Amino acid sequence: MMAGRAVRRLMLMAALMAPAAAAEPELPERIDAAMTAGDYAAARPLAEEWLKALEDKPGQKLEIARVRHVLGSIRDRLGDHGEALKLLESAAADYESSKASGEEMAACADEAGRAALGAGEFAAAERWLTRAIAGRQGTMASISRSALGEALLKTGRADEARREWEHALTDAGASDGARCFALRGLGIHAHTTGAWDAAVKQFRAARETAKALGTDAPAMLAALDGQTGQSLLRAGRAAEATPLLESAAAWFQTHGGSSDEKAAAWNNVAALWLEGGQSVRAAERLSVLLESPASGAFASTPQAITPWLNLAAARQRTGDAAAKDSLTTAEKLAAKHLPAVHPLRIQIALTATAIAADAGDRASAKRFAVEASQHAVRWMEQAAAWPDESRLLEFHATLDAVSPVAAFAAETPDPVAAAVLATQGAVPEILLGRRRWESRAAKEAVFAWKRDPDHAPGPPARKVPGVEELRASLPADALLVNFVRWRPYQGRGVWDAEGRYGALLVSRGEATRWVDLGPAPVIESRLRRIIAACRDAVAAGAESTGRASIPWQLSNLFSMLWSPLGVSPDKTKRILLRADALLHFVPWAALTDRSGLTLCEAYPDLEIIVFPRAAAAPSATQRWRVLAAAKPPSTGLPDFTDPLPPLISPSLLQSLEEMPALPGVAAEVAAIRQVAGGAIAVETPEANEAAFALTNTKDDAPSVIHFAGHGFVCEEDGENGPALLRAGLVMSDCAGGLRDFVSGHPRPPSSDGLLFSADAAALPLAGVATVVLSGCQTGLGHWQTGGQLAGLRHAFLIAGAGTVASTLWDLNDAAAPVMVKGIYRQLAAGSAPSLAVWRAQREWLTSPEARKLTAGMRAAQAGAWTGESGGWRP
Repeated sequence: MMAGRAVRRLMLMAALMAPAAAAEPELPERIDAAMTAGDYAAARPLAEEWLKALEDKPGQKLEIARVRHVLGSIRDRLGDHGEALKLLESAAADYESSKASGEEMAACADEAGRAALGAGEFAAAERWLTRAIAGRQGTMASISRSALGEALLKTGRADEARREWEHALTDAGASDGARCFALRGLGIHAHTTGAWDAAVKQFRAARETAKALGTDAPAMLAALDGQTGQSLLRAGRAAEATPLLESAAAWFQTHGGSSDEKAAAWNNVAALWLEGGQSVRAAERLSVLLESPASGAFASTPQAITPWLNLAAARQRTGDAAAKDSLTTAEKLAAKHLPAVHPLRIQIALTATAIAADAGDRASAKRFAVEASQHAVRWMEQAAAWPDESRLLEFHATLDAVSPVAAFAAETPDPVAAAVLATQGAVPEILLGRRRWESRAAKEAVFAWKRDPDHAPGPPARKVPGVEELRASLPADALLVNFVRWRPYQGRGVWDAEGRYGALLVSRGEATRWVDLGPAPVIESRLRRIIAACRDAVAAGAESTGRASIPWQLSNLFSMLWSPLGVSPDKTKRILLRADALLHFVPWAALTDRSGLTLCEAYPDLEIIVFPRAAAAPSATQRWRVLAAAKPPSTGLPDFTDPLPPLISPSLLQSLEEMPALPGVAAEVAAIRQVAGGAIAVETPEANEAAFALTNTKDDAPSVIHFAGHGFVCEEDGENGPALLRAGLVMSDCAGGLRDFVSGHPRPPSSDGLLFSADAAALPLAGVATVVLSGCQTGLGHWQTGGQLAGLRHAFLIAGAGTVASTLWDLNDAAAPVMVKGIYRQLAAGSAPSLAVWRAQREWLTSPEARKLTAGMRAAQAGAWTGESGGWRP
């Protein structure tokens, strides 16, 4: 908009200097008038006429370059980005050879960068916009930086993009236009990284600034309304999003604007209608957008892929046979314009799956479903190596790539297993692994383990075994039970949002089996009741009876999750269990069959694993490190004013203020000492973050690190970071760390008194056999369909710990030392760390002390604990 006015000024300059203009002196004025009115379709033939007149005259190189510059800008606004880029690159070359002014060359480079953005040529966009910035200062540099931020974001470099937009905001000075572009860019960054509320805040700030843009204000306000609506929609606030999206689309329909802006606005509205079940309305609008004579060149541009895909989906839902043709157009455009690895390819394959399924072509549907998952796997592998993680977070929030394959699981379980192995839990594992790598790079001079040849420079590659490789690596006597939450196909392009659970059973020498376990809401409703009942029982010491009792509910869940698997304890001694979604919170050991026998009594060797791979054996040295944080963090907490420290939300701060002292911690430490006796050394350093990382080498690592204190988990995303990275432990120096922050001397994240999951993932725990997190709810975290739990227990496994013991609900302060003592008794006796918690639960459930309690209270106290390992031991 502001850039458009600058181009028009250059155009008038060229008109005065070009002799050919004398033949028709009103031509430049007519072009300027059309551009000012936003009628670029009328401006284009006039500019082409002007250019032809100049090209017929010798010695007009600079003047021709100027008119090509103008025509390139016009064609870019009309959506013909590829042709615009050619014109602008030609103009730039002639400017340079003709010794044009620096401002002319910088303006042309800026326009070329924007055209390259529209054409999807992001490397070219970065190159041209960098040249533009080098030739500009202040406001104009700010505008080019905002465009460069968009180019960087398109290549997955969100952190660099954010820095450009922040720099652009600084350079903008008092310019409302430049500030508006920079604020909009920061909103786009927040939207892309999944911080929807933060995005809405930035877009609204940009909108307030845009009101001062004069004749450009209405177009910018409409564009910002559309972007705000998108973020509100993604945040689940459809009622607020609808009027904004519809008003933006209506403005562009009435007043013009670029074809890209108009198309994007109507495509957003059509997607909203699709989501709301108004498929006929969406199909009609998208058909006008793409198939009418007015669509012009837009229908064949990269920006048209998503609208064509939405049109295919809308037509499919209305039973229109033309859906397949619309999808074919999207496929052709994708083949021409998209890289081999791109998330839109996943959506195209999913739509093809649905169309084939509706046509009764089950073989093609199966093939497209497998293709969708393969595209997802390739995309995640690429995203894992990107400099930032915005696309991973978006994937984590919106896509379950296993679902389309699982619809055919009974027929082809191996492709399902391949998709599960590659996608389940990938995003948290990659994110936490990246934190680990980043921390290692920062501490290279401190920790010797950084020089371990197993850890090459750069973000960690994710190695996922294939089905046959997995089967061959399993212990000969083991059965892997891998649970999957998936969505069946309902027809007419609709995948069941409520979902179902299933289980893959993999073992050596046998074909993979798939068992459908039933609707996810039924299973999850039962599980939530069990969790609530167990929490209440532990907190109040009382429980319900009859069908509401804990034993009855555990038996009911056993019949839902375990009985259908047909796993006989007589034939299968060793079980490897891998959970998904809400099943991470199942108290597996306490599940009870109809006879009252618990799962841990029936299967003495059951291991809950996180990663589908063999894990390195930890050091066999028995040395235990115990960190006790019994004092309440509320003692000494400072009064806060904004800003809060990184990752700390207001709700977490309130939780810290309400945490009580823990008198049972001393008894817990005494129980560990009693088991250790004089044979095992017990270290008791101060419970701070450094105590988790006192060792430099694997050989010097303790066999066990035990933390007794408060844990926490954050449920909401926000400006303080994604929820999946914000579970944590409260160290003994928490209050001191927060006081230092308030006083203006913040400590580094490794010593600020709060150990977040990202901090835990970066710890040097190679060789540590077991980490015990004895605190309330230390096993909770953020979960997503198709993903492993993101929380403390998995972060410690990524850090190298062999097994992590944690808790699913609040512990009984008096009973906790009893279970802890049982875990350490198993470790001292030589039980594998992966089995220590399971066997301790089994031992306690059959003890005289437990028999004195009600069946529900026994289950609640034993089921509170869960032990997970990073894989099976070789």
